[in-house]
This record gives sequence, C-alpha cells and structure tokens, in this order.
Amino acid sequence: MSKDAAVFDATPLDSSQIRALQLNFLADVNPAIWEPILLGAIHRLYLPPFKMLYRQEKPVTAVYILASGRINQYREETVQGQKSRLIARTVGEGKLLGHLEFLYGIPYTTYARSEDACELLAIDAQAFSRLIYYFPGIRERLFPKEVADRLSTFPFMRRLALSPALHPIVSGFLADETTRKVYRPGQTIYRRGDLSECIYLIHQGQVQLELAGHPQETHLLGNGAMFGAAQDIVGFIGMGSVDRYMLHDATSQAKTDLYCIPYHSFKSITGLNPEKIMHEDINLRERMIDRLPMFARLNAEERRTIVGYVSHFYLPHVRLLIHQGEVPDSLWVLVEGRASVRALDKDGRLISSAMAIGPTYFAEQALLGQVSQESTVEAQAGSEWLRFHWRDLEAVSKRLGADLRPRLKIKRTDIASERSQKSRQPDYEWLEPGEKVVLQVRRHWIAFFVKNTPAILLFLVALALYGLSGWAAGFAPGLEVLLRAAIITVLVLGVAALIWGIIDYWNDWLMITDLRVIHQEKVLFVTETREEASLEQIQNVNQYRTLAGRLFNYGAITIETAATVGVIRFDYAKDFNNLRKEIVSRREQRRRHAEAANRSSIQQALEARLGLAIDIPSRVYREDTPVAGDAPVAQKPSRWERLLSYLKLQPHRPQKDRIVWRKHWLMLAPQMGFPVFIFLLGMLFVALPGLSEIWGAPGEALPFLNLLVILGVIVMLIAAGNLLWTMADWHNDTYEVTEDEIVHVDRMPLGLSEDRKSANLGRIQNVTMSIPSPLHWLFNYGDVRCQTAAEGGSFDFIGVPNPRRVAQEILKRMEEYRRRSERQAAVNRSKDLPDWFEMYNRIEPEVLEDRINSA
Repeated sequence: MSKDAAVFDATPLDSSQIRALQLNFLADVNPAIWEPILLGAIHRLYLPPFKMLYRQEKPVTAVYILASGRINQYREETVQGQKSRLIARTVGEGKLLGHLEFLYGIPYTTYARSEDACELLAIDAQAFSRLIYYFPGIRERLFPKEVADRLSTFPFMRRLALSPALHPIVSGFLADETTRKVYRPGQTIYRRGDLSECIYLIHQGQVQLELAGHPQETHLLGNGAMFGAAQDIVGFIGMGSVDRYMLHDATSQAKTDLYCIPYHSFKSITGLNPEKIMHEDINLRERMIDRLPMFARLNAEERRTIVGYVSHFYLPHVRLLIHQGEVPDSLWVLVEGRASVRALDKDGRLISSAMAIGPTYFAEQALLGQVSQESTVEAQAGSEWLRFHWRDLEAVSKRLGADLRPRLKIKRTDIASERSQKSRQPDYEWLEPGEKVVLQVRRHWIAFFVKNTPAILLFLVALALYGLSGWAAGFAPGLEVLLRAAIITVLVLGVAALIWGIIDYWNDWLMITDLRVIHQEKVLFVTETREEASLEQIQNVNQYRTLAGRLFNYGAITIETAATVGVIRFDYAKDFNNLRKEIVSRREQRRRHAEAANRSSIQQALEARLGLAIDIPSRVYREDTPVAGDAPVAQKPSRWERLLSYLKLQPHRPQKDRIVWRKHWLMLAPQMGFPVFIFLLGMLFVALPGLSEIWGAPGEALPFLNLLVILGVIVMLIAAGNLLWTMADWHNDTYEVTEDEIVHVDRMPLGLSEDRKSANLGRIQNVTMSIPSPLHWLFNYGDVRCQTAAEGGSFDFIGVPNPRRVAQEILKRMEEYRRRSERQAAVNRSKDLPDWFEMYNRIEPEVLEDRINSA
C-alpha cells in the first residue's frame, strides 16, 4: 500500500474482492463477463479529512464510488468580479463522483474534498469506458438521466451563472437530489403554515396557489413552473433560515407530476434564489399573456386563467418546433432568445430565411383549428418558450364556462376559414376534438321550392277555394261556411307543410371539415342518413348539370373514393367550383401535413441517436385525468341498472382497445315472436285441468286433459330451448372495432360454428350511417356501413344501438390509425438514416483526405 500526504492508495482489488462488491449499475450483468474488464482497474482509497480527491478542470482519470464518509463538491467561479462557489453539494455513502464528467466527455467540473475520513473505490477511466462499450445499458443506471434531461428544460436553467457546457452537470446533480411525486386532482400538496424543506417543479399538471385574503396572489401554475418558496405578498422571507413555513395553500387541479428538490440543495447547486425565481416567472408568464394580441378581447380574469394552462420551458439545444406544411397543435411564444424561420418552395428551394428574436410568437392559428404552416420554425439553443396547446384552450373554456375560441383575435389565411370565422362554428357532438368546420353548404334555392311543392299546391288550393267562396255566397250561404272551413283547414295544412319543408331543407347539407367530407340527409322523426369520407381517401370530385342547372348555377356533385360503391352524391349543389377548390385544397393540406410529420419523425430519430431528445410534456391536462371539482366516479350500478343497460345495449368494453356492439333488442323481437306464442300455447295446455274444474268439464275428459298437460310441457320446453338458442345466437353476433381493424363475428351457440370477417381500418374508404324509419328513430338504432376498397368489401353493422355514436367511434379510430400508421412509416424509413449519417461522419472530407495521403 503506497502512502502520500493526501491519499492512502491500496493495491488493486483481486477477483474475489471484485466479486464481493455490490455494484448497483451491474446488478443484472453476468459477473463472468465484467469481472475480467475491471480486474486490476479498481483500487480502494482512504482519504483523510479535508483532503482533495480531484480538482476542477483536471482530466478525468477515474470514476469514484464513495463507500463511507462524506465528500464536498464545489466549483469556483468569478461572478461579477467576486469568487463564488457554485455547483456545491455534499455526497454520502454509495454515491458516484466523476461519472457525469466521464459520460459527457469533459474534465472534472468541480473540486472534490473530503469532509471527514472517507473510503472510496476508484475505477480506472479506461476500464470504465470498456465496461460501457460492452454494456451500454448501464449508462442509464449511473444517474437518473430522464429526470436530469427534463430538469435541463426548466426556465431557471437560463439564469445559471455558468457556461452552457456545465448545465448537464447541474441538472445531473439536481436529479440525484430529486424525488418524484404524483398528486391526484384536488389533492392538497401543502397548506399555509406547513413546514416544507422542498421546492417543487411541475413536470406535468397544474397547481393552484392561494393566499387567504389576497385574491391577487391566487395563481394557476402549469408545466415548468416552480413553487414552494416561502414568501408573502410584499417580499420574501425565510432567506437563510432553516425552517421554511409556507404562507399559501397549494392544491393540484389535475393529475400532477412533481419534482421535489430540497431547498438548500437547490440553492447550493444552482446558486439561485428560488423565491426570486418563482416571483419573477409568475410575473413573466402573466405579462407575456397580457401582451399577446390574440388575447386582447379577453378580460383580465380569463387571461390570468390561461397562464395556468401554459407550458414554460427552456431549450438547451436546437429544437424543431414547427415544420413547413405541418398542422401544429400549439401556440408558441418565444420569451427570450432566438429562433430561425425558413420557408421552401414546392421544389424544395429556400425562398426566405430569417432569425426571430424574442419576444414574439408563432402558429397562433393552431388555437382555431387545423391550419398548415407556411414556414419552418427552429428554436435556437438557450431560448425560452411558452407553449399553449389547443386542448388546454378547451380546458380553460370548460373551467370558465365560456367558449373563448370565437373571441380570440386571430386572422386566418384561407378564404373559407375567414368566412367560417365570421360566423359561429357549428357544434356537432360527432366532430372530433380539434376538428373544425371549414365550409357547410345547403342546396340551391331551387331545391327549397321543390321540397315545398306540397305547401305551394295547398296555398294555391286555398286561394282557389277563397275565390269560390265569394262566388258561392250569392247562391248558397251554407256553402260559403263550408268553403271557409275548408280554406282554414287547407291553410293550416299548408303552413304545416311549409314548416316541414323548411326543416327538411335545413337538415340536408354537405360539410367540409379539416379532416373529412360529410353529407347528411335527414327527414325529421322519419329517417336520417350521414355519409362520410376522409379527405385523404377522396380521389375525384365531379359535377353533372342539366340545362336548368346551367341556367341557375346548380348541379349534382359526386365525391368518389377508392371504394367500388358508396359514392357521396349531393344534388342541387350550388357553386361547384368553390366546393371542389375547397375539397382539393384541404386534401392537399392533409398531404403536406403527412409529409411534414414524416420529416419531423426523421428529425426526432436523429435527435434520439445523438442523445438530444428530451421529452417535454406538450399539455398541462392529460386526456385521461379529471379536473379538480368534477363529479366523483360513479358507484357500481345496481342489478336493475345493469339490466336496463343490457336492454339499451350500451357498448361493452371487455378490453381497453376493443369496443363490442350487438344488435338492438328490437332486432331480436321478430325472431322471438313465434317461440313466445308456442310457449304461451304450451302454458295454456298446462293450465287446462285447472280451468276444466272451473268450467265443470265431465270426468271423462280428464285423461285427454292430462295428455294435453304432457304435450304442453313438451311444447314449453321446446319453445324455451328455442328462445334460449335465439337469444344466445343474438348475443354471439357481435360488431367490434379495435385499434387496427373492424370485425363482424357470427358465432353459433355451443361453439358449433363461427364466421369471422375483418378489415384493416386503413382500408375503409367511407362510412355511412342510416336511421331508416320512424321506429328506428324512436328507439335510436340503425345501420352503419363501412365501405372498403375491395370488391364487395362492405361491412354492414345492422340494427346497432345509437348508430351516430358507432359511426363516430369508427371514424375516430380510423383517423387515429391513419396518423399512427403515418408516424410508424416515417419511423421505419428513418431507421437507417442515423447509420448513414454516422458512416458519413467517419469519412467526411478531411478524414478521407488524410486516409488518401497516408496511403
């Protein structure tokens, strides 16, 4: 064992000593593989108190494991002319030292000095490098990298008085001190007067801070916000004190994921004042939202509420935010820093390039609907951003009880969007979240008169009767009274027919949304049919005109998909050119969006390969979490409620990704009519002996009556068996939709046979919903047809309950499948790209030149 003034250095550990070590990062790795790598590379060190282990800016020669004692780490920096200690912390038993610098390939960033007598294990850097080469998975176990990456995006990182190259070390040190907690909606995090040793960072969710008696100090905080600092409304308290008493209440408003960091650890590692950061960031977010022109029509309370639904983050690396042609989902606000803005023409040539400097904003149209962007926006390293997702805008509207979208001061670029913005957006329950109506047209005015032909004829009849009543007055006074009664009757019928015609005209329309084309034909209380086709599936838009149509500018428009049948046809359509232009334009927009999504997937694959990918939550509210104050979860239904639900045939969900429908119970009734009649007839036979006594039948008829009883029992058993068979057969006939396909299963009772028909969701071209009769309308059941591109490949869901909801669910899953398929296809295409770039970097020009010269 060698000895110097600072460190007692033992001989390397032998094989048995290495095997006795319990190294957590090698827990599931075969010792027979890693022991030879570390043999002769691990030393046991004994460090006296107040001695230096290593110094900042020195090359990394070893990674240390602290077996006992405590080590102080700190970095000396000159800040504003004064020497300060930053990135300071004290580590205890079991902690690693030097591993972050080793992983990031930089010299030691801090001094490491013993606080008391310490025992350490030193692993030679070269051996550690070989270990990671053979077992790259252990890299993730050396420190909580996912948490460290997320911490590197919190806004306080911009305030560090350190070089950006040292930011990963700061976030790594903080990650070692961080504990993660999840709070449910409405759960109290702490109350005023509680003692807290932590500050809190919101990874995802929402927290309300409330100070009793001071409404101006009630704040909603979203993703990226910091809270938990001890403060009051006039200043800061508790600075430098040990005990930190909270002066406000903190309550989660949604499912909230928090990072909890000890207060004094945060201050010593970052050198920042959490109280000051919290106060400044709240004011910054509120000031930025107040200044954005799109919120100018909202009052102060509404803007203050929006602040709590905004994600606030810092980007340590260059990050693509919006790709040209993409349909963004958020408003992006550049608070500080730079962003590059580029635009390409259709041939891929650069037509404009600029550098934006904060504060500014991008993609505000995302709050109104799906509008593709004309430029690419790329955030530069070190920029600070606010993000407001359109779903969080809906959550704000729900909280305030008012739809804020119509009051946003946002100008849309497309003509149809400007027209729809001037009028109130229709609110149909079957529209997908975020889907906006671009254009809704009804038939030409000629169709209005055609539908009201009965009313017009009735009014003409009334007019004729009125003329006859004047002529008949001089001949037969009694006839005049009858004619006036007839006139009133005809007028009432005419008015009723007119109202009916107006409603019938108004209920028939063709609608273009940013996702699909919908055609509805509806006769009130009688029938309803709705045909739908996604924009991507549309191949041709045609028009047929008669002579009258050319004169009055109307015709029949047909929208064709790849399906062999099921063409969407809308007669008496007006302004065909605008309709066709809008459909083609929206279809092209969806195509550009798919291409942009592919390019974004390639970018994300490269970022992941280079270790630059960071998962920053895009939304404050998750889809699967209730809001604080929402109604509690319903209790388990009673047997009677379950029976009613069974009769109504609500969708049954045996699995998370599958929905199963059965035919409405009225579809079962005709099949049960005859067996029920036979069963009742058998009951009558069984009851005959009792009835014969009442009727006083002679005793000679008793044998015959007993025979009828036996026959009745047999008939009842047969009828009951038939009923059970029919009900089981009905129950086994199911219509299903999963994440990938639609399925029709026709299964015989007792497993005698099964006919299963399925189709991939991506092959469905259009969906038609039909409620064919008043009986169907009264009991809310009907048919849904899914037409595929295959010959005779239609899927008919016959007699399903709530057909509108069934069609909506199928269309929603079709859209999800299409987006998922596009993303997966892009990922598959981009899998080899990182390898290509890696090979390219290995033979880049200067390297290639050196190889040629050396040859």
